[in-house]
Amino acid sequence: MTLRFKDNINSSYFLTKSEITFLENYLYNLKEWGQYDIAILGQCAQFLDFIHLIELSDRMINPSQNSINIPYVKQAIIQTVLNIINIFVDAGLYTPARKFIKYLENIKINDNYMFEKFTLVYNTARYNYKIGDEGALAVMNDCRKALEFCKCFNTSNWIAEEIIRIKDQNSKNN
Repeated sequence: MTLRFKDNINSSYFLTKSEITFLENYLYNLKEWGQYDIAILGQCAQFLDFIHLIELSDRMINPSQNSINIPYVKQAIIQTVLNIINIFVDAGLYTPARKFIKYLENIKINDNYMFEKFTLVYNTARYNYKIGDEGALAVMNDCRKALEFCKCFNTSNWIAEEIIRIKDQNSKNN
């Protein structure tokens, strides 16, 4: 289990082609992205094809959006982009994952969003490990230990399981 936000949709749920088309049309026709529109993209990103996901994500983070710096909108964007990074890393699409990691690094996430910052550190390490940086595993373990220190044992356990799983996958791929 990767660190994700608002991952409330049951992974066994299936959207029909017409529902996906309706969703994409709705998001493509937005002039201004609000908090709920951003949350919809974050919740449904797993159902979109990668081309549309990249295009819609780019529209969401477009600097011409007037609401982009409203704190609750910015936080929703950060959370959604973190989820999208995970989707691309899981799919082995490292170029778009890196693009969105860079986006989050460049916007300088406020310290008030500590969990989002923490999740970015972890997901960046996860990305780095998947592209071959063995040292990133130490960062992932540091994140796990920090969660244990904060008594976030469920999340720490998820990370421990994920570390084992990706190490196993990595050894099978090599």
